[in-house]
Amino acid sequence: MVPSGRYIAGRYGIQSYPTNLVIDRQGKVVFHAQYHPNMAFFLQKAIDEVK
Repeated sequence: MVPSGRYIAGRYGIQSYPTNLVIDRQGKVVFHAQYHPNMAFFLQKAIDEVK
């Protein structure tokens, strides 16, 4: 959940919900998916890669 979700959705071109994003410190989307059976794994992997 993101405060001001409509603003963020517009900024990153999100058109359907739920959508999962990992955004790096420069504002670049490094992971984007709506659904995957192993979503938690892929989210954590993307987060770890941008640390």
